[in-house]
Amino acid sequence: MTTYKDYDLFLFEPDWIRTPSLSFQHPIDSLLNAPGKSYFDSSFLETSLSIKALFSSVSRSEAYDLLNFFDNKLGRYDVFWIPSWQKDIIISDAFSASDLTLTIEKELYGNIWYDSFSTGHFLFFKWPDGDFSCRKVVSMPSETQITLEEAIGKDCSTDDLNRLMVSFLFFVRFDQDEIEIEWRTEEFASCELSFKTLPLEALTIE
Repeated sequence: MTTYKDYDLFLFEPDWIRTPSLSFQHPIDSLLNAPGKSYFDSSFLETSLSIKALFSSVSRSEAYDLLNFFDNKLGRYDVFWIPSWQKDIIISDAFSASDLTLTIEKELYGNIWYDSFSTGHFLFFKWPDGDFSCRKVVSMPSETQITLEEAIGKDCSTDDLNRLMVSFLFFVRFDQDEIEIEWRTEEFASCELSFKTLPLEALTIE
């Protein structure tokens, strides 16, 4: 299996015939006094996400690869990485393989994600030719720049920028202990998988 920072990468892309669904989990403890002041607090430093997505395979070998990944994690037991598979960050300037600092479009990243504890700090870069890299954001010199933990490792020309995908890389576990695969033909199969992000656990990854 392909790994990043010693944890496996789940590189099966969702079937976009059905848009993945997201829900947010941030439990809050409350102490209600009537009459009197009420108290609200949470032991969760960051909201976690629940993700549900459809995955389809066009061959038995692809279906068994997905099933073997699930079995290897023992359902909810083990942890791994999964990209959002969406353009969460837009890179606006071409860059070379040795670059550490990249220019991004002025957007909500600096106002929301950079100030989070872990969500948005790990990124998945996918080039038009299928190559990919995973990198951690370690600083933000300006509202239109991010600095990576290590050099990006591959050039990107101006012509390829619009086809470069930079997704958030979520640290997750499966949110189910059983998997059901539906065989629509002898080769084509699909299944629905649920994931839960682990932002606090991601904080400990060096």
